[in-house]
Amino acid sequence: MDERVVRELCKRVRPSSHQTYRGCIDNYIVPNIGAIPLEKLTSLDLQKLYKKLLTKGRIDSLEAKGQLKGLSAKTVRNILQILSSALKLAQEQRIILTNPAEVCALPKVEQREMKTLPVEQPRSFLRKTRESGVFELYYLELATGLRRGELLGLKWGTLI
Repeated sequence: MDERVVRELCKRVRPSSHQTYRGCIDNYIVPNIGAIPLEKLTSLDLQKLYKKLLTKGRIDSLEAKGQLKGLSAKTVRNILQILSSALKLAQEQRIILTNPAEVCALPKVEQREMKTLPVEQPRSFLRKTRESGVFELYYLELATGLRRGELLGLKWGTLI
């Protein structure tokens, strides 16, 4: 991956996104296709990358048999989005003529059925939270489905 393109791409996003982009580029993109010059990169190279990431892309954990585990389809799609953005930028800067990511087939993300708690469980849980002083936080979480980070980002003024 051309470092000029990476730097320019990372300038265009928030600092938190920059960290995510840099991690994907350094951990998945560069080790797998970084040696291929941008002008020689093909959609076939990208398809091979996606297949490899889906089957044995995880870099930090091993399955019981000692084989690398694959990344989820959603993670691979996110990596594709980052790579596609970088290639689009390279195309805009006339480093490459066409973006090989435009014709790649994305892996399908499986929609999992949402699991909910039986009615008795939240009631019992909330009774116990009253004693610890965090009832409101957990009640709001259970009532709205907000994630932990979203809940912790709320300010009292926004709730009134």
